[in-house]
Amino acid sequence: MSDSPIISVLIPVYNSAEHLRLCMNSLINQSFEDYEIIAVNNGSEDNSLEILEEYAQEYPDKVFVYTIEHSNFVGTGRNYGISKARGQYLYICDSDDIVEKHALTWLHGRAEYYKADVVYGYFNFVNLQNNTVKIMGRDGERAVTTGELILTGADYWRRLYKKSLIDEVIEKVGPIPENTNFDDVAWLPVVHSYAKVIRSADRPIYNYFRRTQSTVGGYSPNVVEYSIISEQYAMDNCNPKYREYAELYVARRIKNNLISRWIYTDKLVEQIKKNWDVFSKNKLITGEKDLYNKLSDYNELADEPMPETIYLNGFGAGFSDDDINSVKEKAFNECNCVVLNESNCDVNKNRFTKEAYKNSEFKLLGAYFALENIYENGGIYITKNIDIERPFNSLRYFNAFFAYKNITEFSEEIFGGIKGNPVIKSIINTFVEERYKNIFMPLGERITNIICVKYGVKMNGTTDLFSNGFALLGPSVTVADTYYGQDNPGNFHVCSHNYKDADSSDKQYITLEKASVAALSCSASGNVIVNRKEDSQELQFYKNRVSLIEQSGAYRLAVLLGRIGNKLKVFKWLGKKLFK
Repeated sequence: MSDSPIISVLIPVYNSAEHLRLCMNSLINQSFEDYEIIAVNNGSEDNSLEILEEYAQEYPDKVFVYTIEHSNFVGTGRNYGISKARGQYLYICDSDDIVEKHALTWLHGRAEYYKADVVYGYFNFVNLQNNTVKIMGRDGERAVTTGELILTGADYWRRLYKKSLIDEVIEKVGPIPENTNFDDVAWLPVVHSYAKVIRSADRPIYNYFRRTQSTVGGYSPNVVEYSIISEQYAMDNCNPKYREYAELYVARRIKNNLISRWIYTDKLVEQIKKNWDVFSKNKLITGEKDLYNKLSDYNELADEPMPETIYLNGFGAGFSDDDINSVKEKAFNECNCVVLNESNCDVNKNRFTKEAYKNSEFKLLGAYFALENIYENGGIYITKNIDIERPFNSLRYFNAFFAYKNITEFSEEIFGGIKGNPVIKSIINTFVEERYKNIFMPLGERITNIICVKYGVKMNGTTDLFSNGFALLGPSVTVADTYYGQDNPGNFHVCSHNYKDADSSDKQYITLEKASVAALSCSASGNVIVNRKEDSQELQFYKNRVSLIEQSGAYRLAVLLGRIGNKLKVFKWLGKKLFK
């Protein structure tokens, strides 16, 4: 290798020991010859540094290892590596993936032939969770415009950059941002906006591995906040000639995040509202009707969200301290729980409250005072029959929301609204208006009457977020109106109804996972099935049959062989990559 290599390969490393050798071997064995590997150890706590030093000793003219003080942001390591790069071109990859053997050869050949600033190919997405391999990002063999390049996404590892382009961008806007874990989302659209000659190579460049289950089950506000910071950076710092493409790129990301990161909907609504003046005037965005309409729907939600307040019914048996602490931990990141009882509610307020308290109609009484508090202050009401599975942040910007109990009735177990919501007020009025003769009419019937009669909603039991001025949620309290990808339905619900403690004289419903319902009903779509008390024996019969089948030796063997078969496919594919 010469003193000035043609390509500098940069690999930031942090606690990657388990898979690092796979990546390093794929880099060492490149068919291209004149390149250097710059490995930046970001203060790893495992034996990543030892592994890197082994390669540096074996290939002293090719592998160069640097260690920096640990940073929580990978951009720090990338910036350090760029400062050490001597090549005419720069290639950046992750430390736990595999680079195709001829990747540098294919990319460099086109870069030289076309005098290109950027050349990119496609990649294999290897999902080790379900043992599948998908080709992604394939764009053909062609010239690409700057606007098209911005819209191809933000991934370093399938692209070769002319080092002079990187230096130009650093001079104009500075190095890679080091305040976000989405530095690729922030910086690459800016780099791409200054590229003039771009080529797409119809060649596989990279093998990206998903080894752990991707989930939005937990709540970590930093995830979406970093994404928002990065997207704003991209729009603010890109080449002004191509800002409209950066805005479209961000708008598409927001639309996807409303599905894949729906748990952070409140943050995404704030992002939409902040940028709506820009988005609404961008002809590229308005030209994509589905995109524009989706963002417009969310922009028209309430300007002020519901407070992070949960109202609980403390009349009668009430909630235990453990119940209250559980709600606080699950409902919001910073949850305010208000337990409604005699200490903060006037049970002599009107005829209904007096009669309800006198007759121990505590469930209805607590719900009434919850409605009053929500109308005055905003917030969410839940009963003991609700199991919280996700934080409620996704619901905060809706003017009000109600959940179906089944296809003919709305639930009295959960609802919410912003301060002064007229639907909430209409429900409150049913407790004091004389035309409602049954003073103890169940709350579910009251909600159903108001929504269907006064607001003209035709009930169908499915989630509808925008059609009525308030959100209607499916029986599983589903909060998204679409699925993320054809093979990943996800869990778009914040909680579920739990009727295990319900009065045996009442109608009972059983909440099942969608996949279980689909299997039991032999329905590919997994449509809603309402399981009433009278169907429980038949349902139990099928559940027992399923249990017996799952416990059988034949079933277990079939599952094992199926899993082995899938893994063998991936292992054979992986073997070709490593040993070809």
